[in-house]
Amino acid sequence: MYVLKLKKLCKDKKITLTELALRSGIPQPSLSRYVTGKSDITLRQLSRLSETLGVDIEDILERKESFTKKYSHAIYVREKSEQKKEKKWISELLWTLRGHYLKIKRNKK
Repeated sequence: MYVLKLKKLCKDKKITLTELALRSGIPQPSLSRYVTGKSDITLRQLSRLSETLGVDIEDILERKESFTKKYSHAIYVREKSEQKKEKKWISELLWTLRGHYLKIKRNKK
């Protein structure tokens, strides 16, 4: 598990999270959710933040071993749940595409 060290980096660079949000183009509410861990951040957003702050992505992330050990079962269950949702979504997408394909095939006849 990783956490963002944005507050510390902002303090070092003498800017606020609001200023960081404006400079990086990431909405301030989203940035706050990333900092508090309420939302996951994408690699693209991490890249934008690292460019804005002038640091490497690795400098933004801090590994939390204690969190991972303490909540490893919950993380595993969440990952499995997300995999099931992903499989269901892919299955529904394929079914929809199949339906569209069959409609197009019928209309060509």
